[in-house]
Amino acid sequence: MNSSISKESDAIKNTKNPAYLSRYFFVGMALFLMLFVVLGFGSTYGLQLLLGKEISGAGVVEADWALHMHSVVFGGWVLLLIVQAALIASGKVQKHMAIGKTLGIGAAVAVVISGVIIVVVQDSAIIREGIATWAEWPIMLRFLAGSIVALINFSILFYLGLRNRYQPVPHKRYMFFATITLVIAATSRMNYLLGPDPWPGQIGTFLMVAPIIGYDLFSAGRIHKSTLIGTAIVWGAVIIFDLLDLIG
Repeated sequence: MNSSISKESDAIKNTKNPAYLSRYFFVGMALFLMLFVVLGFGSTYGLQLLLGKEISGAGVVEADWALHMHSVVFGGWVLLLIVQAALIASGKVQKHMAIGKTLGIGAAVAVVISGVIIVVVQDSAIIREGIATWAEWPIMLRFLAGSIVALINFSILFYLGLRNRYQPVPHKRYMFFATITLVIAATSRMNYLLGPDPWPGQIGTFLMVAPIIGYDLFSAGRIHKSTLIGTAIVWGAVIIFDLLDLIG
C-alpha cells in the first residue's frame, strides 16, 4: 500500500515522468468543478441572498438556515477537494492523507447529513406550497429524486474512494466523481448558459466527465476502471432524472 503512495509522490516530483502532468490536471479539474458551482448556484442561491427567496423556476425552498448550512457544507467539500488536489500536486501526500482521515471523512458525513435535511425541507415545502402530497407520490418523487439519487451516488463513490485510499489512481477518480454527482445540481440551474431543460444537466455532466476520460486516454492509453464505474454511476443518475421528467 505504502509503495503505491510512494510511487505517486515520486512521479509528481519527477518532471520527466508523464504522471507529473497529473499535478496540473487534477488541480485544474477541481477548480473547474468550483467554476460550475459558482456559475450554477450563484445564479439562484446567490440571488436568494439578495432577494430573500428562491427565484422563479429554481425550486421551492426559501433561503433559510437549512439552505445556508447546506451551501456552506457543499462549498466546503469542493474547497477541500481543491486543497487535497493541491497537496498531492505539491508532493505532500502524507499531509493529504492525514487531512483525508479526519476532515475529509467528517466533511463527507456532513454532506450526507445536510443533504438529508434539505430533502426533508424540500418535502415540507412541496406539501406546504400545494404542489403535491405523498398520495401523489410520482409527482413528489420527481421533485425529490435529484437530491436523493445524488446523496446515494455520492455515498457510494466516496466509499469506493475511501476503500481505495492507498491506491492513488482509483482513489482520486472516485473522489472527483463523488463531487461531480453533487455539482450536477449546479449545472442543472445554468439554463441561462446551457439552454433549456434537460440540456443543462446533460451538457454539464458531459463537460465534467469528458476531461477525466480524455486524461485517462492521454496518460495511460485506456480508460481506467474507476473512471468507467464513476461515469456509469453519474450518467445513470442523469438518465433517471430525464426519465422522471418524461413520466411527469
